[in-house]
Order: sequence, then C-alpha cells, then structure tokens
Amino acid sequence: MMVPSNRMLGLVALVFIPALTLMGAGGATLRYGAVGLLVAIGLLLIDAVLSFDRMRNLSVEASSPVHGIVGRDFEVQLQVSWPQSGQLSLTLEMDCPDAVLPVKFPSRVDVTDDSAVTGAAENASKTTRAAGAKAPLAHDVPKVMRITGQSRVIERGRHELGPIHAQTPSVLGFWLIRRELGTRICVHGYPDLHPDRRQLAAQLFAKNSGAIASVLTGRGRSFDRLRDYVSGDELDDIHWRATAKRRKPITKLYELEKDQRVYVAIDQSRLSSRASPRQTPAEDEPVSLLERYINTALVLGSVAQAQGDQFGLLGFSDSVTGFLPAGTGPAHYRACREAVLEFRSRRVNADYKELFSFFASKVRRRSMLFVLTTVDDPALCEELIESSKIIADRHLVITAAVTPAHAKSLAEAEAIDDEEEIIERLAAHLIWKRLRQTARKLGQNGVKYLSLEHDTMVPSLVGNYTRLKRGQVL
Repeated sequence: MMVPSNRMLGLVALVFIPALTLMGAGGATLRYGAVGLLVAIGLLLIDAVLSFDRMRNLSVEASSPVHGIVGRDFEVQLQVSWPQSGQLSLTLEMDCPDAVLPVKFPSRVDVTDDSAVTGAAENASKTTRAAGAKAPLAHDVPKVMRITGQSRVIERGRHELGPIHAQTPSVLGFWLIRRELGTRICVHGYPDLHPDRRQLAAQLFAKNSGAIASVLTGRGRSFDRLRDYVSGDELDDIHWRATAKRRKPITKLYELEKDQRVYVAIDQSRLSSRASPRQTPAEDEPVSLLERYINTALVLGSVAQAQGDQFGLLGFSDSVTGFLPAGTGPAHYRACREAVLEFRSRRVNADYKELFSFFASKVRRRSMLFVLTTVDDPALCEELIESSKIIADRHLVITAAVTPAHAKSLAEAEAIDDEEEIIERLAAHLIWKRLRQTARKLGQNGVKYLSLEHDTMVPSLVGNYTRLKRGQVL
C-alpha cells in the first residue's frame, strides 16, 4: 500500500498549482506549465516504480510468549531482517487489545547497522563452512536489526498482540510504503504478588529466611511404628491386637506429616466479579474479588511449597472450570500461574455440590481444602452448608469468605445520629448475625469458617494455614 507523503504535498503546492495556473493563462506560458507538470508526474511515477517492492522481502520475527506482570512494563523484542541492498528507515506499530497498552517502538529504525550485518555474515559463513559450501558475500546476507519496544499489561490473562504495521519512505520520499506483517505475539499477564508478599513478610516470615518459622505440634495421622507402652500414653493409641499377641501393652506411634496436600478452590461465579474495596495507590480502579482470590491463592501456594507441602488449585462456578493436582517445585508453581490466566468471572451461581463431588472423586488422600468464596446470598449459603457434608468427613475443609464492609454487630456500632442510620445499623446487624449462623452450621458439619477482611486477606489465610499445619489438624 502506498500513500502520499508530506514531500509530495509540498511538490503539489510548489509545482502542480503554479503549473496549472500557467496552463490556464494560455499563450506562451502554456508550454512551460505543461513541461513542469509532466516532469513532476514523471518523478512521482519513477519514485513509485522504484519503491513499489521496497519492503517485499522484509520479515519481522518475535519471541513468543512474552511474560509480563500486571501494572508493570515489559519488553517486546523484534528481529527485523531485510535482504536488499541499501538502507531502510522503518516506522513500526503493533495492534494491541484493550488489556495491553500500545507498544512504544523507536520513532525511526534504520536497518543499516554495520555490526549487525557483519555478525549475520559471520554466522552465515560458519554455517556454510560446516556444510561444506562456499561462504556467501556480505552483501548477500540479510541485514538484521534487533528492536526493543515497551508496553504494559493492565489486565490478567493471555493477550494476542499484532499484526505489525511497517512504514518506510520511498526512494525519493514522495510516497509512504505501508505493509502489514503477519507477526503476532502472545503476552501472558500474571498478577502482581509483590504487594501481598511484602504485607505477608512483615507478619509471618522469619527475619533472615525465605521460609516461615514454625514448629510442628500435635499428633500425626500416618502410622509409624509400635513400641512398648509408657506412662502417659493415651488409651486411644494402644494397639489392642499387638497387646494381646505380646501379652503386654503396646502403643501405636504416628509420624508428623510434613508433606501435606493443600488445595485452594477459587469461586468464579457472579459474586466474584464485584469490586473489592481495597485499592492500592498504584491502582486506578478497584480490583475485583476474583483478582484478590487469585493473588491470595498464589501466595498461599508459594508459602505451602516453602513449608514442604504440595499445593493444588481449582476453579469453579456452576461447574469445575479448572483443576491442577497437588504438586511441588518451581515447574508446578509456574503451571499454577499459567492456570489462573484462564480464570474469569461468569454470570452464574456457584454450585458447591458439583465442587465437592468433583473434589471427592479426584482427591483420595486426605487434604486441606480452602474454598475462597462469598456467602452473601442466603440461598447459596444453605447450599454450601448442605453440600459440605459430602467431603467434611474425608478432608479438612475451610470456607474462607470475605466479610462485607457493612456487616457489623450493634454492639460494635457507634452512637446513632439520625433515624435513617437506625435502619442501616439494623440491616448491618442482620447480615452479621446471618454470617455467624452460617459459621456455626458449617462448624456442626465439620467445616471451618474463616472470615476475611479485604485489606488483610493474604495474611489471614496464610496465618490460618500455618496454625493448622503447626497443630497437625489435618
């Protein structure tokens, strides 16, 4: 595609308009005007013919995928190759979705770097010598230029950038040659966990260690060995069959489980799309509850792996949308980060029965399951209470729900100033009372209830996990 440049507009203003004026005047000036007009048109045609295929062999390659963190700049590396002789001045632009800011490339790129040409020639010579062929000349090797652009991810997920649009002036500069290149780049936008980790480090992490300092207490559940009974052993620990066989009291010993399995189920239903009141100075808009759930789950996963536990992940709404079995190691944690890129809020209600049935069928070993959800809807609360009976006796289930900001007991309320505030306080008290009843009913089913605050969600959940692990509750 060729479009007029500013130089062509100047030519039109300086040559075409005066030439047409002279031709319109007639007489002896007609000839001069016609000659000037033909010369100008000839220059434009010659320039167009010489520059029509100027970018025909231009190629742009990019490494994909590119990894970025939400709210932070990332780099896009391009490699421009042009095999023709001479020099090429390029202007590059890339199409970007709304979730990624436009990529900022250098305003002008000249593909004439002698060091780049020399390096390409040396590489080509080594390749041909290894193959036993004659080495090519330097002018036969494509010029290679590496270009770096900067952009920023503003939304978590996988985003496709491209195509790339290239523009270069013609040989005489009267035209702009534009070409759309098919190069596309996939950008992975991961959530920013640094604020939550800094908040957590001040409360839970040891001073000079990356792991949380904790001492295991309580009794494990894995059988270790038998030994003779000693004073102080509980009657529940006596192995009666071995006692009858050996004719003396024998006690069972249990091993403390250091490699427990921890799962986090993230609610992706309609209630998770609501905005969280928590907002950091770097955020232009409040983040959704789903984003807070994801950040909390990933931080908990890193803490669990630091403790030597295995970490797994689930996503659910009206069905289970994603499942990653428990594992450990850097590769598994990267898989967890990749899995949450697909998590999106859906305009459906959460189906807790489907979640617990799926978990019971997939996970056989007793595990710790944190369910990050909201319990604002009374109907969904009843379903949660009833469905929790499916796995409460097989797994340790902790329902972690964000407490609404307006839920408050009348005993905690301040003095009332007007009559309208009375209704608001009563409504807040009823919500608070219903949450207490939900926690009590879940406790009767063997499910723990954890109330989370928006600004301390990560420390509260991780602190609860460390207490459960330290006490060998699982």
